[in-house]
Amino acid sequence: MTGKGMGVRWSACVNYQARAGKLARLNNVLGMVEHETDEHENTTDKVWEWK
Repeated sequence: MTGKGMGVRWSACVNYQARAGKLARLNNVLGMVEHETDEHENTTDKVWEWK
């Protein structure tokens, strides 16, 4: 889907899980995600922690 006026935007939440190491601090963190793609297929993603 491309062309004038075409694009997509969605939001979601994600739950991170890691076994060990540096990423283990993300265990049980809830992340909020916003994604947007414009009519020229340029994308933007934003992720932040829900506290």
